[in-house]
Amino acid sequence: MVAERSTRLLVLAVLCGVLFALLAAAGTLTPAPGIHDYPDAEDLDRDYAAYQGERVTVTGTVLRTDPVVIEADYGADHPLVLSIRDLEEPVEVGQELRVFGTARSDRTIAAHETVVVSPWEIYYAWGASFVAGVWVLARFLRGWRFDGSTLDFGVREGRDA
Repeated sequence: MVAERSTRLLVLAVLCGVLFALLAAAGTLTPAPGIHDYPDAEDLDRDYAAYQGERVTVTGTVLRTDPVVIEADYGADHPLVLSIRDLEEPVEVGQELRVFGTARSDRTIAAHETVVVSPWEIYYAWGASFVAGVWVLARFLRGWRFDGSTLDFGVREGRDA
């Protein structure tokens, strides 16, 4: 019984370690257009000239609409401000704009594809995800019990899994 518990704890620790290592490794990857991983705002802010003429993807809040200017805030001390041209749909100040396009001179992106996200949509997505998570957790807790002595889940009495 003790050996089984130790084995489970060891497996759990190894899996957590692997998960952490994979997350850390993912942060070191560079953009790879061959797999549709394009330079983003952080890459452009670091060295905009290196990506001129290249396909890029940026997301930012619309600051102005004529011409369209977005502020891409990716966690740096200062946001990246970019002009967007060739938009096919109208945007409003305050909306979030996701742009896939080509980097041009003067910090301008020629848009190929865009997605406009209104501010309320993110709250709706978070709210729906929260409600769904609570529902799944409640269903799980009603049908299963946790046995701390064996670190195991089992079906509650009188319930089908």
